[in-house]
Amino acid sequence: MKNILATIVIIVCLTGCAGLSKMTPQERGLTFCDDAMSQYEQLHAQSILITSDKATSDETRKFIIEQVNPKLNRLQQVIITYCTAAVKGTPGNPAEITSLITGIITLFSESKGVK
Repeated sequence: MKNILATIVIIVCLTGCAGLSKMTPQERGLTFCDDAMSQYEQLHAQSILITSDKATSDETRKFIIEQVNPKLNRLQQVIITYCTAAVKGTPGNPAEITSLITGIITLFSESKGVK
């Protein structure tokens, strides 16, 4: 339930509600970029906190490094590509970004079960 709620909150934040219909495609794309980069920064910070915490087990640390961090790197690349296109006024489909964020959140919740 907690993961579903987090996913819904992320999707709402990423798509934004207020004033989207009054924005140009470029403005919507740039707004999405800001939201996506903010989500990336939060997820990246969470990764750093988990891997640097002395209480984190070696297995959990390894899981974050091998499973989560590559997806975080991919997310960063996809956001940069999307935002570059948005600046030019041709933002692409944000589905990959949303999917990656949801997948990373799921991996974080799975990492809590790693002993």
